[in-house]
Amino acid sequence: LFDKLLATESLDYRQLRGWCLRYILRGVQTKRDFSILARRHVFPELQSLALSSRTDAYIQRSVIAILQRLVAIPAVTRKLVAEAGILPWLTLMVRQAKQRVLLYAIAEILEQVEKANEPRALLNELNLLQRLLRSLEQGTAEEFQADVNRLLLPCLRVLQSRTERLEQPVQREVELLLIGLWRLCVDAVWKVMEARKKPSKEAILENCELSSDDFYLLCAPRLRDLNACFEDCCECLRGIKSVLPLSVEKESQCEGKVERLLFWSV
Repeated sequence: LFDKLLATESLDYRQLRGWCLRYILRGVQTKRDFSILARRHVFPELQSLALSSRTDAYIQRSVIAILQRLVAIPAVTRKLVAEAGILPWLTLMVRQAKQRVLLYAIAEILEQVEKANEPRALLNELNLLQRLLRSLEQGTAEEFQADVNRLLLPCLRVLQSRTERLEQPVQREVELLLIGLWRLCVDAVWKVMEARKKPSKEAILENCELSSDDFYLLCAPRLRDLNACFEDCCECLRGIKSVLPLSVEKESQCEGKVERLLFWSV
């Protein structure tokens, strides 16, 4: 039935595919449900569908929502990382996402995956972090508050947690990634510091539901003001700085910026 609905040539193929994806989303509750999907090779087909040049935003939102449900099951997360290659796939999704809210959902997924503490996933996690942080540069002024709440802060939390568990000595490939990530983080928090000079207040993110008739949330809608976000960003920077390898801190050449940021935080 899944294959027929996914590959249908019916004129109402969008509705049929949508129904199929919503059915999977509502049905995924346990590890056993994932085992059924894995046995039928459903998830690889969903991954391909979401990355297709002919897909639409609703399909991408639905596939990401299904992945959110799956990574919420602890026993499934490591299987997704090791067997389904979700981290490289998510890195590609960041590039091809048709809506900004998908990036926020991906950042949320990365936080869940990082909690699984899979040692072999380190490089893939850092590569996805780098892609998410670089996507901040593509956001508009209207999206800035949402980007800080739903992209920057999750990325900082993931980087802090990962650096706290780094095994010494750090491989050169990991070290180079950390240097780039540290620069991106510091530059992003600097922009938050500058933006908070203008008054800001709490807001509600629109368009975070799966669809107008499906109220599954891809991310939390409440957005905190930039002043509160800046304090949290600086707290993460302090945590990262305290465990960052000295070689990374030295080569990143942003110590002056870091000191000024921490000075201006409470």
